[in-house]
Amino acid sequence: MKCKYKTLLSEGYERGYGLHVKYVNERYGLFNQEGRMLLPCAYEKIEHFDDDGYAWVCHDGRWGMTDTRGRLQIQPRFLQKGTFVDGICWVQRADGAWGRINVNGDIITPFVFAGHHPVFAVLVFKQGKFFGAINAQGQIVLPCEYTSIEEVELWETEGSCSYGRSLTNYKIALASKGEDKWLLDRQGQIRYEEPFCEIYCEALCCLPSVYSHIYEYCFYDDQMFFAKRKDPDLPFDSHTNQLIGIFDVKKDDFFLPCIYEDIAHKAIGNPWFDRTEGHFNVARRDGKDVILDHTGRETMPLEYDKIEFGRLDEGEYLIPAYKNGLWGYINVYGTLKISCRFMWAGQFYKGVAPVQYASYIGNTRLEDYTEKRMEVRFINHHGTEVDPPDDYPYTIYKW
Repeated sequence: MKCKYKTLLSEGYERGYGLHVKYVNERYGLFNQEGRMLLPCAYEKIEHFDDDGYAWVCHDGRWGMTDTRGRLQIQPRFLQKGTFVDGICWVQRADGAWGRINVNGDIITPFVFAGHHPVFAVLVFKQGKFFGAINAQGQIVLPCEYTSIEEVELWETEGSCSYGRSLTNYKIALASKGEDKWLLDRQGQIRYEEPFCEIYCEALCCLPSVYSHIYEYCFYDDQMFFAKRKDPDLPFDSHTNQLIGIFDVKKDDFFLPCIYEDIAHKAIGNPWFDRTEGHFNVARRDGKDVILDHTGRETMPLEYDKIEFGRLDEGEYLIPAYKNGLWGYINVYGTLKISCRFMWAGQFYKGVAPVQYASYIGNTRLEDYTEKRMEVRFINHHGTEVDPPDDYPYTIYKW
């Protein structure tokens, strides 16, 4: 009989617990690192272990709980189960009643509630086509007006979407009305007054002519994008009616609020925010570009129409910035270092940058303008024309 092993958890958990799932005849068993059986291959499902070392297992359509040694803390006897919040979880008995238990199986809330399914600390009920939620005291915490109320499992993408994604132990709770989604806290309360229209992650792709893939309910480097409508009265459109922020999955909070039209797409070619100390990113707000430090703080006022933020090599601290129809150079704090007088300005490399001079500033023709100055010239950090180094890579700029 051929059998195969499947890793139970993500790499970090795999090292911590040293556990594997063995799959035989469409049933799962649990084994330790030495291959010793902890649970026989008789379970339809073995879920992720939580931080306390417990995992739900399903046997003959009934849910129970095991620890990392394969000891059943709770015998498989429940039709449905929820997620533990503060050590307590909603479960459904065979007669359909819902109650709450702790990790030892002790009854915390009597089995007297009728419901549809649990979401964190609340029990979801359904009336007609709509859903609401009650707490453990039977009080309505969400009115029956949502098209869905559910927990969503989050996936983590690899450095490239070519390597796919893996399921994690992180979840969020959402109450939805069509495309609008409200984020819930672990007590089932709405966390933010305004709804979101998209929750996603973008992953770079190694495939030719494909820049990135967008995965819903995924994160990378602990970050995922939340988007809300710029104008709630207009239909959602990703190009014209979207404001995005970045949510830290592990800290369970925003570190960039949903006020930006674009975030970090210009930072070293990555579509996510670089939080390495000393690094900077570009975001777009109210039609202007602004530089953010690694904590998400704006380092400059909203002043420039566009900032071409590329790679900052060692010592290359000046950045092309566009204002009033002309290009100049600023530092990461928005201080103008080389005045805006160029029709085009490229990135600095080894102390020099390619530029093309403008013939006019406003309606005034520049006195030093000549046809020759329309050609690409090179300047240093002081704005003075210089010759490029012999090894200057002319492919550093594109026409």
